[in-house]
Amino acid sequence: MTYETVEASVRGGEPVELYRFVLGQTVYTYTSTEEEVEFGDETYLPTTISRSSINQNDEINRSGVTITVPRDLDIADLYRVYAPAGILAVTVFRLHPTEDVYATVWAGRVLSCAWESVKAKLECESIFSSKKRMGLWRNYQATCPHVLFDSGCRLNRFDYRVSGAIGAVNSGSLNISAAGGFADGYFAGGFVQIPTAEGLYDTRFITSHTGAVVDIPYPFAGAEVGVAVDLYPGCKHTTEDCDTRYSNILNYGGFPFIPPKSPFGGTLVF
Repeated sequence: MTYETVEASVRGGEPVELYRFVLGQTVYTYTSTEEEVEFGDETYLPTTISRSSINQNDEINRSGVTITVPRDLDIADLYRVYAPAGILAVTVFRLHPTEDVYATVWAGRVLSCAWESVKAKLECESIFSSKKRMGLWRNYQATCPHVLFDSGCRLNRFDYRVSGAIGAVNSGSLNISAAGGFADGYFAGGFVQIPTAEGLYDTRFITSHTGAVVDIPYPFAGAEVGVAVDLYPGCKHTTEDCDTRYSNILNYGGFPFIPPKSPFGGTLVF
């Protein structure tokens, strides 16, 4: 039988739902049934997991869902202190084990987690939301609108990576000896990364840099003395920084010669 035939059957179907979460190289699999389910060479563990209904409207492909799980489940613990590094993707399957037919009913990613008593609610958006296209975003401005190392900037960030190890950890700063070899402020506006257990990199913005100390807005969950880190410098988005520091003036995205006085300012003589 096909999935559609079994799903429409009054007595023939025995549907169960499977939830597959992926974060980097780590996979979490759960099922809403009382027993383990083998599916796609993976074992789905039983737990009290459920989801909200998928809205039937003209935006069905972009409809979000809320997945409710026990508050001590592994995927909820990922949000216990901070949101995890990288994207936590989720796919929901509807399976009829007796007929070995299934359908993918929803796919997307987890945006946030909220705790309510003994439960945790994962707010998720559809995978189709990523297909939304940004409108016009560049302004007529003197400073460069490009993000350092993005496709507009065209610099290779790995050419500027500085690797080192954490020497000391404070609540809002890290002591990294490799940073001491650069002028104060060199890494300000840049970012620092440390590897995670999922094979990803957790990232923090660098608010200031003095000697071997880099300040970050909030601490890393896994930062310890001796942990390897990668440092990347920042950019002031000015022609001077772009030219003298990065020799990248040909890719400068701003308009540095904008007249300082607007012709629409109301004065009689421009």
